[in-house]
Amino acid sequence: MALISGTDGKTLIVSKGSNRLNIFSLGMQPPSTLVYGSKEYWVLLAEDIESILQVPQSKEDNTNSQWRLYEQIHETVHPNAIALDTSHILVLNGMTPKPEDDQEFNRWYAEEHIPMLSRAPGWIYSKRYKLLQTSDSDLKYAVPMYLAAHAWKSELSFQSDEYKEAVSTPWRNKVVDSVLTKERHVLDFTISLGN
Repeated sequence: MALISGTDGKTLIVSKGSNRLNIFSLGMQPPSTLVYGSKEYWVLLAEDIESILQVPQSKEDNTNSQWRLYEQIHETVHPNAIALDTSHILVLNGMTPKPEDDQEFNRWYAEEHIPMLSRAPGWIYSKRYKLLQTSDSDLKYAVPMYLAAHAWKSELSFQSDEYKEAVSTPWRNKVVDSVLTKERHVLDFTISLGN
């Protein structure tokens, strides 16, 4: 999976690691690109999404590639955030609330969840996105409508009382227990490219 976040507030998620390799082999190395990874996914955070969206894909890639385009709807950054070219992790939480719960879902994130996460030691930032389109219309309801990207200094933050409180409130349980789709990925910062 690759995540490409542009200064225009749009984010692209590509589901196959092979696309990451093709982007680099074509010389599509946008400035200020952060690379994250796990055993299953690759994530790229970059400034120039338009050039990446125009990268031609081979027929072989198209049979396996799926992408998602998200638009940024919120950002909260720690006032003393560390430079993102140092060791840290990225947690991606994707969810789709029921249509009748959409307003409460967004209120919970804005009024409770992100403010509580921001008090946990090691929190760097939280950014939220809303799905604009996917490569396959059949996936429209299978992929999360909303994506939250949370940067942390390390997984040690998850052991803090502040973090545990943020992920166990009655409002959080009510909202998260009623979502239609849910996914979570924890990715390690790998490298920073360009500047």
